[in-house]
Amino acid sequence: MDITPRFIEVMMLLLPIEVYKELNDYYLTNVGYLRLKNLTIGYSIPQSLLRKISVKQLRVYFSGENILTWRFGNLTKYVDPEQAGSGTNFSDPATAVNRTDLQDYPIGKTFSFGINLQF
Repeated sequence: MDITPRFIEVMMLLLPIEVYKELNDYYLTNVGYLRLKNLTIGYSIPQSLLRKISVKQLRVYFSGENILTWRFGNLTKYVDPEQAGSGTNFSDPATAVNRTDLQDYPIGKTFSFGINLQF
């Protein structure tokens, strides 16, 4: 049996909406995303340079959390896919604003820079 848009319209008229939602994937949408959660980049200064300034070890580093989120499909920038509830319409920003279970703050970005120095 070939499922056509017309067939879906007819089924929506014949079946109660609760039953229809359970029987098909018509209401599914692509909410794919890729998130860079943690990144740490460090560099240790070579010993040959450190001997001149009487330092045993010197390391500099950068660290970040929740740096980037790439969204594709129908995922809007207003909905965080890790915090959204099951009733969220991921392509409609209004559902992220009006829903009571989405009143959490968004996941924050954290950046830090550090220096480890040993004499």
